[in-house]
Amino acid sequence: MNDNFERRAGWIWVNEEKSKNCGNLYVYFRKIFEIKKIPEKLNIWVSSDGKYNLYINGYLIGRGPTRSLPWRQYADKYNISKYLKEGFNSILSVVHTYEKATSWYMPPVGEHAERFGTGGFFLQGSFINDDKEFVIDTNESWKYKISDSWEADTDFGPTGYREIVKINDEISDWEDVDFNESSWGKAVVLIDKGIFGSNPIEPFPLLIESPISGVKETIIEPIDIKYTGRTISSNVSPSIKNIGKYKIKFSGNKSLGSKLMTKTGHGEVFTIDFGKTVIGRICIEVDSYGENGFMDYSYSEWVSKEGNILLTDELEGIHNIIPGNRIYLKKGKNFYESFEKQGFRYMQIVFFNFDKGFKVRALDLRESHYPVNFKGLFKSDNKKFNKIWDISRSTLLTCMQDSYIDCPSREQRNWINDQYIQQLVNYSVFGDYKLARKNLVDAYYSQYENGLIPGAVYSDLSVDRTLNIVDGSLYWILSVWNYYLYSGDRSLIEEVFPGMLKIINWFANYLNGKNLIENIPHWIWLDWTMIEKEGINATINALFSRSLEAVADCCAEIDFKKKGQELLNLKREIDDSLNNLFWDEKRGIYIDSLGSNTDCSTVSQQTNAFMISFNIAPRQRWGRILEHILDPERVKLTYMAEELNYLSRTDISKFNRSTDIVLAQPFLMHFINHAIYKTGKINLVLRNIEDHWGKMLEKGATSWWESWAPDHRFHSLCHAYSTSPGFDLSTYILNIFPLRPGFKEFVLSPNLDLYKSYSIKYPIPDGEVEIDFNRENKDFNLVLKVPKNTICNFKIDKKCLSNLIVNNEKSDERSFKLNPGSYVIEGEYLKK
Repeated sequence: MNDNFERRAGWIWVNEEKSKNCGNLYVYFRKIFEIKKIPEKLNIWVSSDGKYNLYINGYLIGRGPTRSLPWRQYADKYNISKYLKEGFNSILSVVHTYEKATSWYMPPVGEHAERFGTGGFFLQGSFINDDKEFVIDTNESWKYKISDSWEADTDFGPTGYREIVKINDEISDWEDVDFNESSWGKAVVLIDKGIFGSNPIEPFPLLIESPISGVKETIIEPIDIKYTGRTISSNVSPSIKNIGKYKIKFSGNKSLGSKLMTKTGHGEVFTIDFGKTVIGRICIEVDSYGENGFMDYSYSEWVSKEGNILLTDELEGIHNIIPGNRIYLKKGKNFYESFEKQGFRYMQIVFFNFDKGFKVRALDLRESHYPVNFKGLFKSDNKKFNKIWDISRSTLLTCMQDSYIDCPSREQRNWINDQYIQQLVNYSVFGDYKLARKNLVDAYYSQYENGLIPGAVYSDLSVDRTLNIVDGSLYWILSVWNYYLYSGDRSLIEEVFPGMLKIINWFANYLNGKNLIENIPHWIWLDWTMIEKEGINATINALFSRSLEAVADCCAEIDFKKKGQELLNLKREIDDSLNNLFWDEKRGIYIDSLGSNTDCSTVSQQTNAFMISFNIAPRQRWGRILEHILDPERVKLTYMAEELNYLSRTDISKFNRSTDIVLAQPFLMHFINHAIYKTGKINLVLRNIEDHWGKMLEKGATSWWESWAPDHRFHSLCHAYSTSPGFDLSTYILNIFPLRPGFKEFVLSPNLDLYKSYSIKYPIPDGEVEIDFNRENKDFNLVLKVPKNTICNFKIDKKCLSNLIVNNEKSDERSFKLNPGSYVIEGEYLKK
């Protein structure tokens, strides 16, 4: 009935004391209701403590809840009309509790946790029958059953519990209205009396409608299935902790789709390749011709030459669970779908105890990603750059779920610094603003009392307050400003502005007498490199300087100009100190740090790119800086911290601090590209992209890696912070930037000499800026579409052209204010 959410229903849970504060519990909920006439719209709102799958009459309609903070819990909205039938209908849900914090879940807090522990399910909806309103809210009329299928006592890690499942008939046909639920319990409503006469205590006191739609799922099939061999084991029931670590004798050639049998003490091993890193839920249909058969499966982005998957090393607090599940099969037909999303490219299945045989009927994946529109486009006469742009888009999409995530495999965390790149690329390839806004708002409401934002929002790290990346808070500030520039939505600034000031104040506590940040605590990440960080670090100070400018810009937008001027004054003082203290005139470059324990500070691409990108370095220094940081003889790949030195492809000790320069990894390479672009050398931007992302492509990358030289023991092969070319290629080729927030007015100065042809669509809030460019010999033709409600400041370099014709009319002008509409611009190209 109502399109707007106003909380009315109660939270329900099981009527068993043992379920309080019980992790890894799977609970079924069920309700039958009658409807005489199906309405055009029947909205319901659903949430849970943990995760839920929701079904109407047996049809899966959604999973959730949207990643939330426990003090700002989201309820997902669904219109279920198309799933209904006249007469009796069933609403069904499976809810999984965690108790412990994970990479993407935080347990309840406060009185909620004290009174009710963990676990809970919420659904609210109503409809009209015979002019009367009927509610289907969660209350005592709902029935529940604690599942016997999933084993509760399993390994736990940041990405959740290992699934050990016994397939049985406990909910066979549970969608039927006449399903026998006599053994099911009656749900209890979670509510308790208030404190000294105050309002009653209920779970998640602030429950709000999710600002985004649920993720989209698409069934995809593997591109290759290979028989790997047979396990070498004398155990009839191999240890669950060895899943993914079995010793294998590589041999033979068998088909997974044929009837197969196993020998006692050995398992038949198959390796499945999905062609690229994916994230979703594994689905398997298996016929078992006997009793006691089971299958183990593990998954990874890496595989050996023989076909055995390679697992990531355990790193306490980051990833410390071996990815792998076990499914015990019943005799007959079996269907298994993993409850949790898993990220991988390769999957390895081992079948045990099938002495009478088994046959796999189907194996696929319900691939998951945030629902986007493919608004952006980049097609040129250079196939390599087209592919680089395409992979940037697909890598980002894989890492867009109910929040931005760093990677689908290792963590699935919402690292706040990664979002800076993710959001920019999203704006230029998808043009979506809702997910970015949600993440920025949730980060604000997760802010610690001291001002810092957790390194990874919604996560175990937020609960433990560990691995706090201080530069992440500054990237959040820049992301807020970028969101406003690209979307035009000023309400975000108005909502989160107090948090921006708290961050600035936290950093200001560590300013020394020269107004430089010195000896700040926590994790200064900056990049996966050996940038010198101790003492006074130039990179973090430059980032702080840019953040001051961004907050000052926000001050101007909300009429807080006096504070804005104070911030700009501080920025100028910081810039002066950076230029006076960190510039090495002899080398023509900025050093990374002062006051460290080393005799000579490192010099990095990152620090020097920031100096150009953030307008700190005087322009007369830009040329010398670029000459150094783009010199392939000096730039060296390094790794950060002694803990990761074992990953290096070269001896770290060979890095010469006096002459060598730290190479930026994919995340910070975005700023190197931007610095090069600011100097007007777009051809060098393309060369830099080709030198790094192009080499990844040559090595067989199907998604962008976390590092230029990844290692299976640590790195992800699908990392969204590495997708910068998706933004750089479209933006820098078009030279397109907003002059007014939301692109109500924008500058566009398309490049004419790098490609013979290109078609680019650039999403903005009012549509897409579309350009089709073709050049043959000296003549060029450019077709431009300017979206409604915008003004385009179109510019063409005077040195490049003569005989310009705009919509069949000659013009001596080289810059125009173009209103919405279509334009054909022709002329003669004069090469520089």
